[in-house]
Amino acid sequence: MKIWTSPLPLALLFIVGCQSAKTPPPPDPAGRTIGSAHLTRDGMLEVMLRAESDDGAVGDAFFVYKKGTPDYQKMLNHIGGLKRGESKLVPAFSE
Repeated sequence: MKIWTSPLPLALLFIVGCQSAKTPPPPDPAGRTIGSAHLTRDGMLEVMLRAESDDGAVGDAFFVYKKGTPDYQKMLNHIGGLKRGESKLVPAFSE
């Protein structure tokens, strides 16, 4: 079992996740998924993302977008749209 001792890689994964969620690039053509998204009954978009490195490091990030806030529609479009109460997998972003 490998014990994680450095917070730097995890912090970088979180920062990358935050930057990706701010301006989502187009979906990854390989069809990979990186998390899940749920549109609440009151219209808030909840997105849980996970990043995993080749050496076993894992980073999770949770984002909540209120309707009308910056990038709400971009993220919803990236996911492929959602109906209220619906959940979907989030496709990977292209690199």
